[in-house]
Amino acid sequence: MSFLFNYLSENPFVFLILSLAIGYPLGRITVKGVSLGTTAGTLIVGVALALTSFSVYGLKIEEPGLVSDIFLMMFMYAIGMKVGPQFFSGLARGGLDFVVIG
Repeated sequence: MSFLFNYLSENPFVFLILSLAIGYPLGRITVKGVSLGTTAGTLIVGVALALTSFSVYGLKIEEPGLVSDIFLMMFMYAIGMKVGPQFFSGLARGGLDFVVIG
């Protein structure tokens, strides 16, 4: 088992793919009409793997800067797509005052 965690700490992209591969199906499981959701399932698996790696084997799994940048850009894109249509109408209804204040 330590081989797996050593491998994951040396290859953070494999850790990311493994977290997605286990967490996505875990999040789709429904028990009495309630499910975690794919996002929460993936997050729980990633945190559990990283916590086990650190607490049991003393290994830190660090993501490359490229991964952080890409996921930040994807997050900002998703927020922009969700909020974008209301942005200009919000400015017309008095939102410009908040822009000037900020």
